[in-house]
Amino acid sequence: MYKNILISTVIILMLNMIFLVFDEISASTFTESEKNKVIVVSIPGLSFNEFSKEQLQVLPSLSFLFEQSKVGAMNVRINGGNIDDVYVSLGAGVPTKSRSDIKALHLDEKVDGESAYEKYARYVGSLHEKVEIVVPEISLLYELNEDNRYQTQIGLLGETLKQNEKNIYVYGNRDRGIVSNESHNEKKRSSAQMIMDKKGLISYGNIGKQTLTINKKRPFSVQTNYQWIFEQLKSVKNNSMILIELGDLDRLYVDKLYYSPARFYQLQQEVLKELDEFLGEIINDMNPEDSMILFSPQVHRDAKEVKLLLTPFIYYDKQITPGLLTSSTTKRTGIVSHVDMAPSLLKLFQTSTPSGIMGNTIMAEENDQKNVHWLVEEIKKIQNIYQLRPKLLYSFVTYEVIVLIISLLFVIKGLRQGIPFIKPFLFSLLIAPLVMLWMGYFSGLSSLIQIIFFLAVTILLSMMFQYFSIISMLTIISFSTSFMILMDGLLGAYAMKHSVLGYDVMIGARYYGIGNEFMGVLIGSTALAATMFFHVTYLKYNRLTKWLIAVYFLIVIFYLGAPFLGTNAGGTITAIVTFSILWIKCFKEKWVSSIHWLKFTVLSAILGFISLIVLWILNDVMITDQNKVSHIGKAMNGLFSGNVQQIIDIAIRKISINWLLIRVSAWSKVFLTSLVVIVFFVLKPNGRFKKWHDKYYSFMIGFSATTIGTIVVFFINDSGIVAAATMIVYVAIPMLLLKLNDKGREVEN
Repeated sequence: MYKNILISTVIILMLNMIFLVFDEISASTFTESEKNKVIVVSIPGLSFNEFSKEQLQVLPSLSFLFEQSKVGAMNVRINGGNIDDVYVSLGAGVPTKSRSDIKALHLDEKVDGESAYEKYARYVGSLHEKVEIVVPEISLLYELNEDNRYQTQIGLLGETLKQNEKNIYVYGNRDRGIVSNESHNEKKRSSAQMIMDKKGLISYGNIGKQTLTINKKRPFSVQTNYQWIFEQLKSVKNNSMILIELGDLDRLYVDKLYYSPARFYQLQQEVLKELDEFLGEIINDMNPEDSMILFSPQVHRDAKEVKLLLTPFIYYDKQITPGLLTSSTTKRTGIVSHVDMAPSLLKLFQTSTPSGIMGNTIMAEENDQKNVHWLVEEIKKIQNIYQLRPKLLYSFVTYEVIVLIISLLFVIKGLRQGIPFIKPFLFSLLIAPLVMLWMGYFSGLSSLIQIIFFLAVTILLSMMFQYFSIISMLTIISFSTSFMILMDGLLGAYAMKHSVLGYDVMIGARYYGIGNEFMGVLIGSTALAATMFFHVTYLKYNRLTKWLIAVYFLIVIFYLGAPFLGTNAGGTITAIVTFSILWIKCFKEKWVSSIHWLKFTVLSAILGFISLIVLWILNDVMITDQNKVSHIGKAMNGLFSGNVQQIIDIAIRKISINWLLIRVSAWSKVFLTSLVVIVFFVLKPNGRFKKWHDKYYSFMIGFSATTIGTIVVFFINDSGIVAAATMIVYVAIPMLLLKLNDKGREVEN
């Protein structure tokens, strides 16, 4: 048996080593000198579709920027949000809510016969400073975000620039035509919320009808008055930030349904070429001490339909060298987050970032092997994953629940003749996470090919393991899964980042480290593997087994907690609790048997304290560069600095997310089904669990430790139900396999 286990494990490990890729990130700030003018060009509706090789051939300025600048893909997703939410979030530095009826107005514009000045004075109070643009409904923004779990500070970016004596300008709009004073709903003016101060004020600019010109052949009979805006730029003061919103592409896609395909394409090309010429004029007029950022706050409807949701983000100045961008928020090559915009703009003026901003400065990555063409391919992979994930995972979760229920019915009814039929299906549930990890190496292929790969490899391995004993199968699969996830994570996590079971850049809940799905798999498979090794070796090699398992546990814990590796606080705590209980019960049996419930409570408290110390050391003490502090490190800093409210907010956020997932996530069904399986074996019939404890003592140790770990991760992780579901199957499935394989006698009734 030992020989079969060794040979099979080596074969599977060799398959994984063929795939392993080392993926290292080294980055530095994209500018070290203070900029005089920072021009931010926002193009709603722009997507990476417009950066295809064919399209760039007729857009020389965009082509120049794409090839000669620092380029990234930005996640602008805000839960349930739209473009209004994006703009106000960019200005607050955290996810923030807005509404379409909250509009910026030029001071002399009128709404229902009332000037913007009068409206602001009525809602907020008299103006005591010279400004040109106001947001009269600023108080409504504060009310909308009163209970915001991120402690939003409205207008923090603009307020910080203002306090540091920077001039702020905004031009352009997304208006649906040159609208009358009464057509307030057709004014699309949310861009100003990005750079307004905390009172909803902007000193300079124009977002009214002067930025448009009449063109009856265009959507809503208008187009951007590029020449007028460009002339205004010439009079901008030094030491300024200028936001320009170009709305023609957005207007075109809003009106798309009414155009023939040929006419739409013609207008699309006209809009892009005009936009391209305007960018060319800005580039030519820039001084060496100026810089430009081009970004899109949201992609157009065609890009949304194919799940191409990341938006272009381009940084350019005269001294720039081509390359890609990243940030400590994402730790992903070429990927940045919307919360990184505010600190990056402040960095360009060498202004420190206030504590209310949760993002990090965008950095230029130092990697000669990766360029914009690599980024385009990477975005395609991310797009493929986002499209494939719901199709595959929802189907797999349904399949998993069905197999568990049918297997339990086989046990209850004592249908021993069906055991050869059901066992391969149970094997497949344990094999599937490993195959999903391997799929990460083929994420650039079509969804169909990836599904075929998943099915073929899972079926092949499931059929192969029919010829192994249950002990051998559980040992090989659990250790192979644990080891391969660990190795992939230690060597850059390429497969995990591109796996359907990994985290999703499009969603933006996590960009690096180990996600909750694989975290549950890693801890569950590691605990099962340790249990199996203890079972097959403890009589002959007890001392060696004890320390080998301890070392492996410590490596997994280090990986989960390190900010440059797994960065999963909930996983670290769960692993410490699970592995400690398992190891102590395996190798300190006499000490455990005498533990009173009070001593067990004290032990649990000690393990929890040790977990916090480990997280603190890994995420604070060992980190010298504050730009590289992970989200765990920031939370630890808040805890030790006495910011209790921050910790409370994090706890509330985690509880609310977990409660939401319990109600809507498909993983909750897996968790509940597995829980039913475990409860059945514990409660019915009476005495079975004690017999199993005598017959499969080492197994029961592993099962109990993993079950305790499942309870821990359920309560302490923000997606605890997900991790608990992927972890608890490493108890439920082995239990079913052991019972189905029990040759002692029929199932008792």
